[in-house]
Amino acid sequence: MNGNGNHNASIKQAVDALRQADALLIMAGSGMSVASGIGTYRGAHGFDARHPEQLAAGWSYEQLASPAGLRQDPQRFWGFYGDRY
Repeated sequence: MNGNGNHNASIKQAVDALRQADALLIMAGSGMSVASGIGTYRGAHGFDARHPEQLAAGWSYEQLASPAGLRQDPQRFWGFYGDRY
Protein backbone atom coordinates (compact mmCIF):
# COMPACT_ATOMS: atom_id res chain seq x y z
CA MET A 1 0.00 0.00 0.00
CA ASN A 2 1.29 3.47 -0.79
CA GLY A 3 1.07 6.44 1.56
CA ASN A 4 -2.28 7.52 0.13
CA GLY A 5 -4.26 4.96 2.17
CA ASN A 6 -4.10 7.00 5.36
CA HIS A 7 -4.70 10.22 3.44
CA ASN A 8 -7.81 8.80 1.77
CA ALA A 9 -9.12 7.50 5.10
CA SER A 10 -8.64 10.96 6.63
CA ILE A 11 -10.52 12.59 3.76
CA LYS A 12 -13.38 10.11 4.11
CA GLN A 13 -13.52 10.77 7.85
CA ALA A 14 -13.66 14.54 7.23
CA VAL A 15 -16.40 14.14 4.61
CA ASP A 16 -18.44 11.98 6.98
CA ALA A 17 -18.09 14.54 9.78
CA LEU A 18 -19.18 17.38 7.47
CA ARG A 19 -22.21 15.43 6.28
CA GLN A 20 -23.32 14.81 9.87
CA ALA A 21 -22.77 18.39 11.04
CA ASP A 22 -25.66 20.76 11.66
CA ALA A 23 -23.53 23.74 10.68
CA LEU A 24 -20.07 24.65 9.48
CA LEU A 25 -18.20 27.73 10.67
CA ILE A 26 -15.11 28.78 8.74
CA MET A 27 -13.02 31.60 10.10
CA ALA A 28 -10.28 32.76 7.75
CA GLY A 29 -7.38 35.14 8.11
CA SER A 30 -6.88 38.59 6.72
CA GLY A 31 -7.03 39.17 3.00
CA MET A 32 -10.32 37.41 2.43
CA SER A 33 -12.41 40.12 4.08
CA VAL A 34 -11.66 42.85 1.54
CA ALA A 35 -12.36 40.58 -1.42
CA SER A 36 -15.68 39.53 0.11
CA GLY A 37 -16.75 43.07 0.98
CA ILE A 38 -16.66 42.58 4.75
CA GLY A 39 -14.22 45.39 5.50
CA THR A 40 -10.87 45.41 7.19
CA TYR A 41 -9.80 45.52 10.83
CA ARG A 42 -7.19 48.21 10.27
CA GLY A 43 -7.19 51.60 8.61
CA ALA A 44 -9.55 54.58 8.66
CA HIS A 45 -12.67 52.41 8.72
CA GLY A 46 -11.19 49.64 10.83
CA PHE A 47 -12.07 48.16 14.20
CA ASP A 48 -11.40 51.34 16.20
CA ALA A 49 -13.77 53.42 14.07
CA ARG A 50 -16.52 50.79 13.79
CA HIS A 51 -16.49 49.53 17.38
CA PRO A 52 -15.93 52.44 19.77
CA GLU A 53 -18.04 50.63 22.39
CA GLN A 54 -15.50 47.78 22.49
CA LEU A 55 -12.64 50.25 22.95
CA ALA A 56 -14.58 52.07 25.68
CA ALA A 57 -15.02 48.72 27.46
CA GLY A 58 -11.25 48.16 27.27
CA TRP A 59 -11.24 45.60 24.45
CA SER A 60 -8.83 45.79 21.53
CA TYR A 61 -9.37 43.83 18.34
CA GLU A 62 -6.50 41.52 19.27
CA GLN A 63 -8.03 40.76 22.67
CA LEU A 64 -11.53 40.27 21.32
CA ALA A 65 -10.47 38.00 18.46
CA SER A 66 -8.33 35.71 20.59
CA PRO A 67 -9.10 32.35 22.23
CA ALA A 68 -8.60 34.13 25.56
CA GLY A 69 -11.27 36.66 24.57
CA LEU A 70 -13.67 33.84 23.79
CA ARG A 71 -13.02 32.26 27.19
CA GLN A 72 -13.22 35.54 29.07
CA ASP A 73 -16.44 36.84 27.50
CA PRO A 74 -18.12 34.42 25.05
CA GLN A 75 -21.16 36.66 24.60
CA ARG A 76 -19.01 39.65 23.61
CA PHE A 77 -16.81 37.47 21.36
CA TRP A 78 -19.71 35.91 19.42
CA GLY A 79 -21.63 39.20 19.38
CA PHE A 80 -18.66 40.85 17.70
CA TYR A 81 -18.35 38.10 15.10
CA GLY A 82 -22.12 37.95 14.58
CA ASP A 83 -22.12 41.67 13.89
CA ARG A 84 -19.46 41.18 11.22
CA TYR A 85 -21.82 39.12 9.08
